[in-house]
Amino acid sequence: MNHAGPGADNEDLLQELIPAFQQTPPVRLLYLQAAIAHIIGSSTVAEATNQIQDGLDLIELCGALPTFPIPRRSIITVKKHLGLQTDDYVLRIPICDVCYKRYSLNDIQKLDTPICTVSRCKGNVYCTKREHTDPATGEDRFKRIPVKVLVYCPIIKAVQRFLLRSIFVSNLRDTSQDIDRTELSDDNLMHDIHDGAEWTKLEVGLKRVCLPDGSITDIEESPGSRRPLVCCDVGLSMTLNIDWFGITEGRPHSSGAVYISFNNLHRSVRYLTHNVHLALVIPGPKEPSLENLIRLLGPSFQCSVQFFFAV
Repeated sequence: MNHAGPGADNEDLLQELIPAFQQTPPVRLLYLQAAIAHIIGSSTVAEATNQIQDGLDLIELCGALPTFPIPRRSIITVKKHLGLQTDDYVLRIPICDVCYKRYSLNDIQKLDTPICTVSRCKGNVYCTKREHTDPATGEDRFKRIPVKVLVYCPIIKAVQRFLLRSIFVSNLRDTSQDIDRTELSDDNLMHDIHDGAEWTKLEVGLKRVCLPDGSITDIEESPGSRRPLVCCDVGLSMTLNIDWFGITEGRPHSSGAVYISFNNLHRSVRYLTHNVHLALVIPGPKEPSLENLIRLLGPSFQCSVQFFFAV
């Protein structure tokens, strides 16, 4: 995967991904102050919006308010222009509260009952909440709300943003020399994953096929496409991690986190929060079985396959 080069190309790419970069410094500063007060502080949506509007009025009084692009005046649109609109990067997938089968919002609207469609599953997919009363008929209108939601962050969009950060790219190891390195003996001390024998055996340019005898093997996607991952310009090797933690005191409630670490990073920065991608948040209160866990990991696996062929 290639990342943007330095100079003007990077600046153009940043302005495309983060529209706030097109604004003047006073407006950008106002955006950041309001967003920090709303996200980190205790500022409500209304308070943050008022802060933005008051700040823009002051900038206009000083004769520094730009006419193009038009400044945004609500915290919702400001967060989007700052690249902080999580809806662009976080998907909320409805799931059954027992078997963890995934549904879409359209599926929920089409269901005749809240009961999961999986055979012999007694779980529920949605509950109903009174929304309003129709003034014309006097009938109550109800909204279907998922009983359990899987929070999923696609890896491809995350990697695109990681590679926009110069500090992230500078911390990636140069793996081009690893392929010629002498393999360590059993008596040598390994300091990191890169010292392992399997590190240089990771390959790209492959596709998985099923042979007539039922066995599975990897073959070249096209003639000459097979090559070691360490020989790619930016050949990212990733590790999928799963951990469980209690979020309440006094009663059992276990939630899960599936996060991805990048093995190419130097080990001193590999597990820093800003260098780790949180792919899934698995809701509790109980840990899913192995079968149900495979269902939950489905979107992440599908995205990883797409990511593999995009390298």
